[in-house]
Amino acid sequence: MFTYHSKDSMTPEFGLVLFSQVKCRVAMLDCYHLHEGKLCRAFPVADYPLDDMYHATIFFTMNPFISQWTHRKLYTLMLIVYEQNELDDTPRVLKDGKYTIQQGISQTGGQSWLLLGLKQRGFGKGRWNAFGGKVQSDDSSPRAAAVRELKEESGLDMSEKSTDEVGRLWFTFTETYECMEVHVFICREWKPLALDDGHKQWPCDTEEMHPSWFPIGSLAKVDGMISGLDMSKVPFDHMWPDDRLWLPQVLTGNHLLGWLHLTRMIQSILPHEDNLLADCIADTDGLEIDPYQITTYKIEFFTRAISEEDSTIEEDKCDFLQGIVSQFRLESDQMLREWMGSKMKHSSLSSELHLFG
Repeated sequence: MFTYHSKDSMTPEFGLVLFSQVKCRVAMLDCYHLHEGKLCRAFPVADYPLDDMYHATIFFTMNPFISQWTHRKLYTLMLIVYEQNELDDTPRVLKDGKYTIQQGISQTGGQSWLLLGLKQRGFGKGRWNAFGGKVQSDDSSPRAAAVRELKEESGLDMSEKSTDEVGRLWFTFTETYECMEVHVFICREWKPLALDDGHKQWPCDTEEMHPSWFPIGSLAKVDGMISGLDMSKVPFDHMWPDDRLWLPQVLTGNHLLGWLHLTRMIQSILPHEDNLLADCIADTDGLEIDPYQITTYKIEFFTRAISEEDSTIEEDKCDFLQGIVSQFRLESDQMLREWMGSKMKHSSLSSELHLFG
């Protein structure tokens, strides 16, 4: 069925594969397939001189473990945590003009909640995710862009001063030459604003996202440690595969740098193979998901040790992560590529999860 032709003019990552079964031609177009350990993409060729009886389809193979990014684009991601104390309201969401109280847990005091949104359209449709998007030319900073995106996608007003930058993620894809540089922010002490009409400002459905609150145990510190985090209600199977790697660490106070290289799959994997860093579901509430697998990644976590007497914490807490980025000189494309290539992990069909740091 497959015939492999190597060409001297091509790099070791590239080759030429001819698929001569015309009955499969339509189904195989614009998809990626593994052939002899290489990822192949199909392109139709109506007059390729393979055989007058068949239309040929050419596959240019791409190594799914190698990133070939050429440029960066800036994006943001905003995490919202609601600490529900004994006198606080149970979290709710405004849907169709009515407030819907979050269900699924009876605890009223000392409960922490994570706000996620179900993406309704565009890239990432059908996934639960934090709020964010592209940094626009008129945004004064990635932080300002994160606050703007939160307002557009959830209706929530947020002060930049109430957010901390806790992560820098770089996403590359086998199918593109773009490197998505994502600045990750968090608001750990969110409370609903009081409105002029006597109501409080809770998140609302938008065309882009449908928000919902998820219980995550307690983030209260005991002897300086957060030990009550419970992520069992967070819908990781319906999120990006990388979220389970770093989200718990960020919620417990760590900072991170991470690179994740993803490859689009033909279909989601079987649920019993959930040890993979790959999608195992096809849709969420009827919204179809484009399945991806993480083939290569690197994640480093950083914990800031600060004494209670350190009076500069409020002044320079926003500079901590940027200081790490500057120390590694990751603003340079060359240094970022070198950082990505050191101590990285390849994910495969028999892989286990590994964290570096």
